[in-house]
Amino acid sequence: MKKVLTMIIPAAVAAVCAISCGPDKSYTLTVDVQSLIVEGATSSDSVWVSTPALEQNPEAIVKYAVTDSTVTLKGEVEKPVFARLCVKQQTALGSRVIRPFMILEPGELKAVMDPEIGLRIKGGACNDAVYAFIDSILTITDTEAANAKCKEFCLAHKDDPGAVWGIMACDFSVEDFYEVYDALSDENKENDVVKSGKKYYDKMAGSVKEGEMFKDFSAEYNGKTEKLSDYVGKGKYVLVDFWASWCGPCRQEIPNILAVYDKYKGDDFEVLGIASWDKPDDTIKAVKELGITYPQMLNVQSAGTEAYGISGIPHIILFGPDGTVLKRNLRGTAIEEAVASYLGAK
Repeated sequence: MKKVLTMIIPAAVAAVCAISCGPDKSYTLTVDVQSLIVEGATSSDSVWVSTPALEQNPEAIVKYAVTDSTVTLKGEVEKPVFARLCVKQQTALGSRVIRPFMILEPGELKAVMDPEIGLRIKGGACNDAVYAFIDSILTITDTEAANAKCKEFCLAHKDDPGAVWGIMACDFSVEDFYEVYDALSDENKENDVVKSGKKYYDKMAGSVKEGEMFKDFSAEYNGKTEKLSDYVGKGKYVLVDFWASWCGPCRQEIPNILAVYDKYKGDDFEVLGIASWDKPDDTIKAVKELGITYPQMLNVQSAGTEAYGISGIPHIILFGPDGTVLKRNLRGTAIEEAVASYLGAK
C-alpha cells in the first residue's frame, strides 16, 4: 500500500501570525504527488511550500518516494497568501524543481495537477473562488467578454490573493489594468507577480495604441533588409503575428491564422509573420512544419516587440489599409471576428 507522508511546518510559519494561531488559522495541504511527478523521475525527493514570509526552510521539507501517492503538509497562516508549491524530483538528467503558483489558506486543501489549467487547489473559500473564475473564463470565446469578467473578478478580490491570480491569468487592456491596479491593496501591489504585470503594462502604455498610426521597424537576413512598411500601409488590411518557433502558444494560434488567411487573402487582405526572439533557421523549420504559407519577416529579434511594447508572444495586431492599428492582442476566434468585421464579410 502506498504510504502517506505527513509533516508539520515548523515555527517559521507560525511567526507569520501576528497573534497566536487558533484552529481557524490552520491548514492541511494534501499534495497528489503522483500527478506532479515529471516523466523520467527516478528517485525520491522533496516537497515544500514557499511564500514571501517563508522561503525554503530545511526543516520544512518533506521527503517522498516516486511510489508514494500523497504528501500532507500542515501548518498555520493568518489569512490567504500567494505562494508556490515546490516539488523537487530527481531524473536521469539531474534534479528538477517545479514551482507552480498557489494560494495557501486555512482549511482542508488538496493540490493536484490539472491537465487543462495546471495546478488546481481544492478547498478553501479563496481557492474555490479562484478556480470557479478560471473554469468560467475557459468557456468564454469572446475576448472582450473574458476581459470584462477578469476585471470584475480582480476588483472583487482587490484585497486578497485572488486579484494576484487574476492579473497573472488575464490579458487586460492597458486602461483596465490600471483601473484594477489602482484599486489593489498595498500588500497586493507589492506582490512580485503584480509588479511584473505593471512593468508589462507600463511598457504597453508607451507603445502604439489602437487608433494610432503604425510604427516602422526593420530586420536584416541574408543581406536583405525588410521593413514592416513593406507590407503595412500599402492599401490592404494586414494581420501581423509576432511569434517564435519555440513558443507553444504561438504555434497553437497558427491554425487559426492560416484559416483566416486562406479564407480572406486577396487584394484587400494579407497576413505577415514577425519572427521574434528566434533563430532564422528555427523559424524556417517551423514554417515548414506548421504549413505556413503567408510571408515572414525573419531575424527580427526584439526590433518589433520593442516598437510595439510587447513583452509576451503571440501578439497579433490587425492594421488598416493606411497603417492604422485597428486591433491588438487578438487570439482564437477573435482573429476572424475582427478581420471579418473590417472587411465587411458575412
